[in-house]
Amino acid sequence: MTRRTIAVSMLSPDPEDKAQDTTGRREPRGMTSASGPAGQPARIAAALADATAATAAVGARPTIMSGSAGRADASSGGARVLALPPEGRVASRGPARRPGRSDHESGLIGARGLRTALARAVSLVLKGALVLIAVWLGAVAVAIVTYRYVDPPATSLTVARWLTGRPVAQTWLPIERISPNLVRAVITSEDSAFCSHRGIDLAEIEAAIERAQETDDLPRGASTISMQVTKNLFLWPAQSYVRKAIELPLTLAMEVVLPKRRIAEIYLNIAEWGPGVFGAEAAARHHFGKSANALTARESAQMAAALPNPIVRNAGRPGPRTRRVADIIERRARNAARHVGCVLGGPTR
Repeated sequence: MTRRTIAVSMLSPDPEDKAQDTTGRREPRGMTSASGPAGQPARIAAALADATAATAAVGARPTIMSGSAGRADASSGGARVLALPPEGRVASRGPARRPGRSDHESGLIGARGLRTALARAVSLVLKGALVLIAVWLGAVAVAIVTYRYVDPPATSLTVARWLTGRPVAQTWLPIERISPNLVRAVITSEDSAFCSHRGIDLAEIEAAIERAQETDDLPRGASTISMQVTKNLFLWPAQSYVRKAIELPLTLAMEVVLPKRRIAEIYLNIAEWGPGVFGAEAAARHHFGKSANALTARESAQMAAALPNPIVRNAGRPGPRTRRVADIIERRARNAARHVGCVLGGPTR
């Protein structure tokens, strides 16, 4: 049974009641007849009690239906209907359900969430990059201070060769055991103002920029010996403005910590003089079969002439161009006392 409806008929008054009413007899005030119209509330209550007892026997609770079916007026002789809800159905007066989001709103929420996730990812990447840069700068600062007393164990070039399985020939030699001929030739050809600047030669940088504008190329030839030491120790060899932007402040910091003599000593021991040949001692033995402390003025000039492009230029078997450059370097080195005084002693300009 899906729905039980109990109708309680409100009957018209009994004939006896009507007969009594016609005789003109009235009940005393304060008293009402249970069988008369005034007794209808009691009859309705009794009917409701009977309906409740009947529905309780079948396990259902009566409810008075709303609407026209349950709004009959007892005074007009109609019927009041008590309706039971279907089995398994519970009447509820809860709040109306919230309408679902439209596809457009869902798309906007999804796009907003994607943008938020991307922003968080970018933020994490930037923070990680900043942390790595800070750690690297700290390590470089520690290395610069350490290299004042300890010889650098490797450079970026030697590490690159080791990682690719290529051989590296290098023997560290104190500057006291390196021929003064080589010191003069290298400083004269590579950085004649080495003893007078503080790591950066502004005049050479301006000249290199002007030459680059004429040739529509990157500035070249403005690197001092100090800048080359910074590049070889901590940076990569490829030309770029990014590398220069990092190289300049590191060079200034190194000039503050390391004396000129120590910078020159490091450079002469880490410079590349051929494929896999690093340092003056390994280069002298590779090209001339002797130690760096026994190099002549001519041999030193040829080694200095090969420094700008040691992969192509051979100091031991120089080509015509390398020989011409070596001639110029040899002549200038004879009068280079004022250029090398901060390394070999003597006057400096």
